[in-house]
Amino acid sequence: MLPLRPFYMIRHGQTVANREGWASGSIDTKLTDLGKEQARAAQSVLPFLPQKPTALYHSALSRARDTAIILNEILNLPMIECADLNEQNFGTWAGQPWENCHAKLVAGETPPQGEGREVFNARVMHGLHFVLTTTTGLPLIASHGGVFDALVQSYGFEIPDVKNCHLYGFEPCTNEAPFPWTIWHYGCESEDSSTKEQIVLID
Repeated sequence: MLPLRPFYMIRHGQTVANREGWASGSIDTKLTDLGKEQARAAQSVLPFLPQKPTALYHSALSRARDTAIILNEILNLPMIECADLNEQNFGTWAGQPWENCHAKLVAGETPPQGEGREVFNARVMHGLHFVLTTTTGLPLIASHGGVFDALVQSYGFEIPDVKNCHLYGFEPCTNEAPFPWTIWHYGCESEDSSTKEQIVLID
């Protein structure tokens, strides 16, 4: 499994695919104007973090990279690309209505010409291992909803819906918990950007 180190992770801002309701996966879909606004809103959380990130990692897809660029306007950190943190490849399902694709994924189907869940999860874990072993500080990862899913599913859990541009902190547990991090969600939609709440995973 992964080195037990703290890190932050954020899903990219709203994309054209999100707005129009189709599955993108490894297709490069741009941030909408709202998506860019969401990333700028997330900037307000960063000064209140208990520990400041020291490096900014992002997937190779433009929606994650552009989100990271906006966050980095105030962080001014080294930026490192990691393609293993790309969203799942949906193969021939890409471009189809998200509801249809999601139902097939929940049913355990593998996208034709795409990645099955086990392959995708293994790729993401490889990417997270790279991040957690190549930085001596505290990384912030700009990535995708599926990457959150792959991480927690690798430990046998599910995570509630991860919204666009909401920041999460992964704090190592002091006991031998089945999922070895406590996950904190940092509020970015309220007036008090310093608030945080613990995420309860689904087993």
